[in-house]
Amino acid sequence: MRLRHLVLAISLLLQAASPAQPNVLLIITDDQGYGDFSIHDHPHLKTPNIDRLAREGVRFDRFYVNSFCAPTRASLLTGRWPLRTGVHGVTHNKEAMKPSEVTLAEAFGANGYRTACIGKWHNPIDETNKFPGAVRTARHRLVREIKGPAGGSGARANDSGAGAWHFYDMKADPGEEKDIAAEHPDLVRHLAAAYDAWFADIAADGRQRFPLPVGHEAHNPVELHAPQAVLGKPLRFASGPGFANDWITGWSDPKGRVVFPVDVATAGRYEVGLAYGAVKDTVVRVGGNGQTVEALLPAAEAPEIPLRHRDADGRTRYRDRRWAERTLGFLELVPGRGEIAIECLAAPGIDLKHLKLTRISGGERGTGS
Repeated sequence: MRLRHLVLAISLLLQAASPAQPNVLLIITDDQGYGDFSIHDHPHLKTPNIDRLAREGVRFDRFYVNSFCAPTRASLLTGRWPLRTGVHGVTHNKEAMKPSEVTLAEAFGANGYRTACIGKWHNPIDETNKFPGAVRTARHRLVREIKGPAGGSGARANDSGAGAWHFYDMKADPGEEKDIAAEHPDLVRHLAAAYDAWFADIAADGRQRFPLPVGHEAHNPVELHAPQAVLGKPLRFASGPGFANDWITGWSDPKGRVVFPVDVATAGRYEVGLAYGAVKDTVVRVGGNGQTVEALLPAAEAPEIPLRHRDADGRTRYRDRRWAERTLGFLELVPGRGEIAIECLAAPGIDLKHLKLTRISGGERGTGS
């Protein structure tokens, strides 16, 4: 059953439910494989509670997901291929879905349920390539990958770097140990052409980077985090790719700018604050909607927080710090799309974690975009 059909089926079932509606709990874990449960005969891991869910619920032995976390969640929530929802990355706001998408939560809510989302629901196929990719039939799987520093997730933006298509018989060889592509060249060509046509269809709208929503009553204040920004040279992310925990560093040139694309829902007066670290006093300017606010950021330590559970590699990439916070002043924002930029005017050298906007007055809502 296609995921979109699953969403429709759930909606129809909810409409037909009795007044005493059952509770529904949907659990999804990140980076957990099929074999990471004792019910699947893992020799060391013990997962008795999940095992009970499997025994008393419904199990799918052939359930495939995207190779990244954000698009998997987008598909689960909507029943659609992730690129159709606008999700094409795992950071830099490329994990955001189109507001027009209808989610499982909305289907439940329309049928009298109260819904809640708890934990990591960080909401790509790869950001720039159409590989890694796969085609599946009732029996066979055709797959093509790009190898990079971290496998497919670290692949360079060049589809020509993909290897040959590999073809497997999933009934006779569920472990995908024997590539039978050479034995079925016509079927490989047919399925590869089908994949190309499918990708062209779901990617027809292009890959968008959505502006950040500001001014919604349910989310005030709002924090615009470093990985959601567009960086000017020589600025960079401290830990490399700019994951959700990262911050902006390398502010050695006053010409360097940080820009946050925003979509303001409600006009009003917004208090502007920064979370930062600085080795010396720095003058910064924050501008948006034709206005600016300037202030002196005093030197402030931002010591790293030890994360003892990380391995040696993780200590260089997954880090956090105790950030200093400072209020700079106020901006008057109007509804609609725009940009908020941050510049260092004197003695650049800060590390920036996030920009914080708190609406303190006003209430005129825009039409949205």
